[in-house]
Amino acid sequence: MENKTIIDPIIYVLNNNPKYFDKSAEKYSVYKDGALSNMSEEEQQEMNVLEVLEQLGFPMDKTGTYLYKEIIMKTMEELEMVETKEEERNLKTAMENSYSQFYLDIARNNLDIGLKSFHGYIQLAYEERKRSINTERRIGKRDVYSDYRTEAILIAKHIMTSNNKIKAPQAVKTPAVVKVK
Repeated sequence: MENKTIIDPIIYVLNNNPKYFDKSAEKYSVYKDGALSNMSEEEQQEMNVLEVLEQLGFPMDKTGTYLYKEIIMKTMEELEMVETKEEERNLKTAMENSYSQFYLDIARNNLDIGLKSFHGYIQLAYEERKRSINTERRIGKRDVYSDYRTEAILIAKHIMTSNNKIKAPQAVKTPAVVKVK
């Protein structure tokens, strides 16, 4: 028996009104026209994420795309704090679980949306996106049938690498011994 996600019909209606949930929906169209100035660093990062999502074929008129942006923003924030492979594995494990604290913080605590609705919006946008193989290869995605939760890490890493913000393994610094004559 196949386990399919059942999406509440009201989500289909609200999915067509992203401005209701996220102010960056309006800002993005102004940004694309080049008329948005005096952005904070966080707003600029949001616009960068939305540009990548648009390049990946996500519909820019759907709420799920803007909620997905929130996942990627939080993923980048978490990746900046990751120092070991184990911490990165823990993050990936949390992101694979739709009911983890990772998603609870975004959906319930930040946006005041239920987890099922939150994932429902994103799933609709993910299914509606136009697939672009060239762009997907650029972010390191090879599996055509993966889901948005696992792709979020790839997208976040791609953006961070493009912005040169991803942590490189730190070399151990030792004091140098200098002989003075």
